[in-house]
Amino acid sequence: MAIEVKIQVRNEKIQVDAPQSGFHQEFKNTLATIPNGSVVAIGQSLAELIRENPHNEEKFREDLKFLPIYAVNEKGLQNLLFFLEFIAIKLRKGRGMFSRLSASNSLVLQIELPNYENMDILSRQQFEFTATKFIVNGLTINGETKGWGKWQRRVLEISRPVFLLLWPLLWYFFVLFVAPLTESLGVLRWAFYLAGLFLIYYGVAFLRMFVLRQILPIDLLKSELLNPRMGNGKFGDWVVDKFLTDGTQ
Repeated sequence: MAIEVKIQVRNEKIQVDAPQSGFHQEFKNTLATIPNGSVVAIGQSLAELIRENPHNEEKFREDLKFLPIYAVNEKGLQNLLFFLEFIAIKLRKGRGMFSRLSASNSLVLQIELPNYENMDILSRQQFEFTATKFIVNGLTINGETKGWGKWQRRVLEISRPVFLLLWPLLWYFFVLFVAPLTESLGVLRWAFYLAGLFLIYYGVAFLRMFVLRQILPIDLLKSELLNPRMGNGKFGDWVVDKFLTDGTQ
């Protein structure tokens, strides 16, 4: 069953309500981090942390850096994603094993973000893509539905194992085909096998992107390619630059 979550960011506070789970909590709009960037506290001020851990007051004052959970910039959206993952974990705590494994398909989020529409569009698309790909099943921001739809995620998820199975299979048949033709080359024939490996890998990867381009929105596909979690690297940059520019194929 889907769990509906409502989050409001107002006046330096973040209010989270999930009536179906009996969850109601208000957080300060702050993350406490240590010098290596790790988050050590969410929604707490320095005074609150010192009150809870008076023996660490000096260390807290020297080491902790406080950042907003939500700010009207790219870093603010990255911090908000971290906060959403934290909330998702709290809501799923205590549920059955199957529910936890399928948790990304059970949260529907409505969130109010001041000045969200004034941010860079690519940063917003990346936030929406990541949230609906890894954290929630449905996302509404300031009354508008955002991010990937469920069927779009299914298409993307199915395309990955198909790709992973297809390119080594094609390379295997390529090796079988060229092996008799390159026997006279000796060790050099491995250069043909290696070249075939790269050509087939990137050829099938490009074919996957071309097919997805026909059925998925271009902005969401860009986010898929540019997301560091996807591991597309320079190939993703190249496809976006050459083939996913508006008005081109």
